[in-house]
Amino acid sequence: RFLAEGRPDPLAEGYTRADGVIGHFVIGGHATADTSLADGATQFVVTEAKLFSRLSPGVKNATYFDQVARSVACIAEVLRRSGLKPEKIDSLGFFVVAPVEQIERGVFRREVDKGSIREKVKRRVSEYADAEKDRFFERWFMPTWHQIKVECLSWETIVGFIRERDPGYGQALADFYGCCLEFSRIQE
Repeated sequence: RFLAEGRPDPLAEGYTRADGVIGHFVIGGHATADTSLADGATQFVVTEAKLFSRLSPGVKNATYFDQVARSVACIAEVLRRSGLKPEKIDSLGFFVVAPVEQIERGVFRREVDKGSIREKVKRRVSEYADAEKDRFFERWFMPTWHQIKVECLSWETIVGFIRERDPGYGQALADFYGCCLEFSRIQE
């Protein structure tokens, strides 16, 4: 929603990049920057995967506009472009997938707080003094904000879920995840 509207545009930002998208969507001619919802979509979930790194704190022209606020605003924009009201989507979410120890330490708590997300997007919109951005906030962002589930989900929960349903593959995945934890700690 905050792409350049001309040159120069001191408020502009580039496209965001999601680590994962789950649901009923279509990738258009401009790759992932051209994501739209499929006709009759009822699920749209975006994920950000982390091990021992933090979320991006902001964009160049809005250093407070962190990765979660930006992603939730992008979800609202995809809904707007698709013409699908958020209340029609049964499963609408943004999840940070991370090690349980990172989640328990509260590493992402501030970013996933819905009140914080709302305030950051509201501030971002207010910088434009643009009626179109204000309409986006009221008609698309706020309904999305009311409907969306934003939280952290641990890798351990995901691996455990898979292990219960497919023990062989689940164990292989658990072994791989263990290696990821070990080698990510070395870099930390």
